[in-house]
Amino acid sequence: MSANLQTYLRDHLAGAQFATSLLADLGAQTLDADLAAFARTLLAEIEADEQLVEQILGRLDSQPSMIKEASAWLAQKLGRAKLQVGSDPFSIFEGLELVAIGILGKLSLWKALQAIPAHENAFAILDLAQLANRASDQHAAVEQWRITYAVSALSESASG
Repeated sequence: MSANLQTYLRDHLAGAQFATSLLADLGAQTLDADLAAFARTLLAEIEADEQLVEQILGRLDSQPSMIKEASAWLAQKLGRAKLQVGSDPFSIFEGLELVAIGILGKLSLWKALQAIPAHENAFAILDLAQLANRASDQHAAVEQWRITYAVSALSESASG
C-alpha cells in the first residue's frame, strides 16, 4: 500500500487526537452545560472515528511515526496553552472553530478514501459514504454552536 496513503492517514490521526483534546476541554468547561454535554457526545463519535483510522493503519501494517506522534503531542499542548478552551466565550468559539475545521478535514478523508478502487484498499469493508454523512452531520452541529458563540465572542460588547 502507498506510503503516501499511510502518511495521509497518520496526519488525520494526529488531527483527530488534537480534536479529542479540544472536545475533552469543551466537555469539562462549566460555562455552558448544554455545550459540555454536546462536546462529550461528539467526543465519543470522534474517538470512534479515530479508532477506525487506527484500524485502517493496522491493516496496512503501518508503523507509528515517532516524529508525527511527537508533533501531534506538542500541538495539543501548545493549543491548550493558547486556547484555554472553556475559560471564556472567545476561547470556546476558537475551540469550536478548530473542531469544525477538523471535521471538514475528516469529511475530506472519507471522500478521498472512497475514490480509491475497492480492490486495492484495506478499508473496503467500511461504509465510507455513511462515515462521510456522519462527518457532515457533525460539522453542521458544531457549526451551530460556533455561530452561537460568535455573537458573544466577537461582538463589540465582548471583553477582550
